[in-house]
Amino acid sequence: MAATINAQQVNPDKSYNELIEITETFYGTDDVLVNGQKYIPGHFMADGHPYFPDETWTKGSVTMDGKLFEGIDLLYNAEIDQLILRTILSRGDTVFVACNTAKVETFSIGGHTFTSLISHETDQQFKGFYEEVYHGNFSFLIKHQKSFIADYSKTSPKGHFSKLNSTNFIFQNGQLTKVTNQKSFLNYFSQNSKAIKAFMKKNKIRYATANHSTMKLLLKYCDDLSSGKI
Repeated sequence: MAATINAQQVNPDKSYNELIEITETFYGTDDVLVNGQKYIPGHFMADGHPYFPDETWTKGSVTMDGKLFEGIDLLYNAEIDQLILRTILSRGDTVFVACNTAKVETFSIGGHTFTSLISHETDQQFKGFYEEVYHGNFSFLIKHQKSFIADYSKTSPKGHFSKLNSTNFIFQNGQLTKVTNQKSFLNYFSQNSKAIKAFMKKNKIRYATANHSTMKLLLKYCDDLSSGKI
């Protein structure tokens, strides 16, 4: 199952000042903020945008190499699976940094928490960031993706970005299993599917339309049932 990150807790103001100090120290070299790089957006003239949940800079937090930075302006590029941060150096310059994906363990943005599977000894196909909706004896994850569509027309002369595509997964024992609908979800918990269906009916839960809060309720029940707690 996905490991819980025990990041070093730091004061937000101290964290932000330290981030600026680190950025100023390394900006312009190959070691920008734990080996990050300058961020240059691609297809910036295209219609739409590649970001999740939207294209607005949002205060969030990021854990890199076990260290937590809070109160940071973040963007998540769902096309290239890249976390972007913005900071203003003490001399007044605004810089945009594409964080080194291999160093980012978790980040939170707009009420959504993401985790990296790179550090969990999984197959290389599991690289990248997944939104973690539930964490217990298994994790329920969502992979959010956007694509640039090189379809040039009068209305989109520079191409456009696709709508957000989100896919659900259950991550357990180093394995990532796609659960695209209620049938595949119940198949995953096949030994307890009858009880789970009854729980969903009682609580009026529809897998296809359930929000995060409702899914957490359902997943906690599935977890407790599978582990013999109930």
